[in-house]
Amino acid sequence: MQLCAALDVATKCILGAHLSETPTVASARCVLRMAVTDKSTFARDVGAETPWDMAANLEMVATDAGVALIHSDFTNPIFDLGATHFIPPGGRPWLRGPGERIFQTIHTGFLSRFRGRTFGNYMKRRGHKSEDYAHLTVDELATLLVRWIVDVYHNTPHDGLGGETPRNAWLRLTNLVGIRPLPDREKCRAIFGERLSRELSGAGVEILGNFYQDERLGEMFLRKYKTQVTVKLDPNDIGRISFLDGDHWYEAKCVAPGFDDVSVDTWTRTVRDLRAAYSAEAQKTASVVYTALQAIKAHSAASQARANIATPTLTADDIERLEKEMFVGFQMPMLSKDYERSLDPQSSGLLGRAFETGGRGTLAAEHAQPEALPYESSSDDNDFSFEA
Repeated sequence: MQLCAALDVATKCILGAHLSETPTVASARCVLRMAVTDKSTFARDVGAETPWDMAANLEMVATDAGVALIHSDFTNPIFDLGATHFIPPGGRPWLRGPGERIFQTIHTGFLSRFRGRTFGNYMKRRGHKSEDYAHLTVDELATLLVRWIVDVYHNTPHDGLGGETPRNAWLRLTNLVGIRPLPDREKCRAIFGERLSRELSGAGVEILGNFYQDERLGEMFLRKYKTQVTVKLDPNDIGRISFLDGDHWYEAKCVAPGFDDVSVDTWTRTVRDLRAAYSAEAQKTASVVYTALQAIKAHSAASQARANIATPTLTADDIERLEKEMFVGFQMPMLSKDYERSLDPQSSGLLGRAFETGGRGTLAAEHAQPEALPYESSSDDNDFSFEA
């Protein structure tokens, strides 16, 4: 496994880390996002006694020239955050001192405790048969590493801080000079969301069996009728999407309520369970749909507990593959207006009209279409690290 990590130079705090089988752009983007978001969930789920709440908008990101770290999919989010990207000359590791040193610290303080480590290269390994001593799964390694970072490293006196611990340095300096404001949910989606192209219809934009609607989408539909629209989906939150109209991005909400903070992984697991349980039934009653929505929330809590720094990252290609394999013929069934209001009391207007059911009260899950929007016509390499 390859470790990508982000280090705050001023306080020596680790702002993000991700394990992947190979150094990838997706892994680097994941760490970059961790650096600007609260990671308390990661610390809480591994039983850490101190929080992993270090996060700040970045001023400069320094990396080596590894392939994954000079790719536009990694550098563009840096610029979108308002930061600069600095790459010191290659072949001079002393110009990347903090980044080089943190990996040595991780090796001596954490990895050296396990006999199954692979070392940095064959010469350092010197015939050590790592496979014979392997005794950890990847998830176990990720859990222990987070616990070590949060409870051990952040609370150990650091020579580079004059004996102060990284956590104390973070608390002192954030109180003294503050931090740049963190990007909100919409900005994170715009910066880190996966870019997709979808056909706009009278029902809105469909992604993973869910429809997204907005008044501006209706205006676009009237102007161009069926057309391709560029959208961005946050794999960690499918409750809303961003869509491009001209030179500006706008937000559209999922027609079905209750999807805020639900991840693609959670939704995929829910649909898989629904298909397994009701594959033989042609129709589902409203109560089945309600139960499914509750299952989404339960799955969401469970998936958050499972999530760790080794969780595979989802790309636009992965989402396309899921739609072709898992969501073919599946669309979120319509809900009654009363139940929709019970989930989202603020729901009204377009969303309120999108879920009216027929008189029989049963829904064909595989074929149900959301009611068309009011505007529809009747016709139809090297050191995989960076410093923040």
